[in-house]
Amino acid sequence: MTSVDTDEIRVIETGAPPARFARGWHCLGLVADFKDGKPHSVEAFGTK
Repeated sequence: MTSVDTDEIRVIETGAPPARFARGWHCLGLVADFKDGKPHSVEAFGTK
């Protein structure tokens, strides 16, 4: 016998990416900003 999942279906939002991202040092932004093949400095705690 199988069970039926009655939870709501999640929908992926296809709109523009948010201007604000989650907090934390691990969050650098959108991957599209880093796909140019060049090194990027990261400003963290007032330094690069």
